[in-house]
Amino acid sequence: EPFHIKIHGDYNESPGYDLTDYSPLSKTSEEQSYAKLNTTIEYRKDNLKIDYTNRLYRKSVNRYNSIFNATTLDWDTTLYQQNPRYYDYSNSLSINYLVNKKLDIDIQFAHELYNKSYYFPYYYSEYPNPIGEIKQSALPTRLDILSTTRWSIKNHILYSGFEYVRESYQSFDIIGADGVSIEDESVFTDESDRKLNEYSFFFTDKFFINQFEFVIGTRLTKYSSYDWTMIPSASVRINHKLFNYRINYSRGYRVPSIKELYYDFQSHPPPIYGNPNLRPSQSRYISLSIESRKLKNSYIEIYINNVNDMISYDSYDDGIYYVNGDQITLYGTNLSLKKELIKPIEIEFLYSYTNGKSDSDYLLEGISNHGLNSKIIYSIHKNIKIIFKSRFTSSKNVILFGSGDTRVLESHNISDLIVNSSYKKLKIKLGLKNIFNYLDESRMDSSSKEYLSSIDPGRRLYMNIGVNF
Repeated sequence: EPFHIKIHGDYNESPGYDLTDYSPLSKTSEEQSYAKLNTTIEYRKDNLKIDYTNRLYRKSVNRYNSIFNATTLDWDTTLYQQNPRYYDYSNSLSINYLVNKKLDIDIQFAHELYNKSYYFPYYYSEYPNPIGEIKQSALPTRLDILSTTRWSIKNHILYSGFEYVRESYQSFDIIGADGVSIEDESVFTDESDRKLNEYSFFFTDKFFINQFEFVIGTRLTKYSSYDWTMIPSASVRINHKLFNYRINYSRGYRVPSIKELYYDFQSHPPPIYGNPNLRPSQSRYISLSIESRKLKNSYIEIYINNVNDMISYDSYDDGIYYVNGDQITLYGTNLSLKKELIKPIEIEFLYSYTNGKSDSDYLLEGISNHGLNSKIIYSIHKNIKIIFKSRFTSSKNVILFGSGDTRVLESHNISDLIVNSSYKKLKIKLGLKNIFNYLDESRMDSSSKEYLSSIDPGRRLYMNIGVNF
């Protein structure tokens, strides 16, 4: 049959949790629920492939407050005046046509509308008589159009194409039921729609000369009021009997986001202010790697990334201001190993070392020098696997707002145990998260606020059941 339909639904509900003992109403993770529905229609016939996907997403977050009840003369725990509601609507269409073995064309369209709203339980009345209303707060949208052509000429594989991206963000003042008071303010100075447009042309040539594989490309990009910019990249891979040796060079280019340009979020604690004069940040990235040809996903890589005009922020007593920061140089090493020890047991390791240099401490905050993700997979049956996962993160520094003091977030390790099993169309996953029950030791400190190494709630058991029809 040329047509196929896939429908996937997901619902999740959580009462939230609090890692502290000093904020009984304000939780570390608020009470929330979300629902997702993905519908995909596929068409396959001869050399033509068409995929259409519709995605619907809804999320509700409930916050709580303590209000004095004049009738009972007691404090009641009830819904907070503003409770976030999120609605996401996205559609995508992909068309691929294989003209012949040496030429194919791909066109993609995607559109997303993200509705940010608040539920006000006492919009039309005061407590204890809830007559609520959902009011729209913001409408971010994104449109992507991508056209790609791939063709082969002798030992060259050529890619070329065009991409257009349009982002917009409109934020509203939420007016109270009396028509005068403001329940919530726009994050901008007014309610007009802010937009960014990107136009890009790109070309890549992949070819071989003896044991050398070359990938050379460039991207010509223009963002709204910024000038056209050329972004080149090049890669050389030397194919050897046991290893591949690769050298990569690429330039990076990032324009400020709509929020970084136009924010005037005075009701946020602390206030956040955008900067319409921000310059794009540009970088130069170089890496060297050795890849095993025998072991899949096994390699060692060293890299250095130099960034100019990095988009950052300055913190003052009256708020946070986006600025172009000083130059920063990031460098590090990645080591990956995937290997079968004995027939039923497989191991995976990914170690990362990261460091940096800059005249600005703000640009270096949040960097953990060492990270290790490991996984041991034991296949006790063709349909049953036991997986032990562990994630280690070394300590890192953060800079506290207002005081500018440095706080050290402790190193930590979180491990999970998972059992995956399948039988015909049934899939079952049983897991124990955070099996050693790690909790940040500073979570009980009222001065820690949101500065925690991890907000994981501790040891917990979960189960997923899936059925394919």
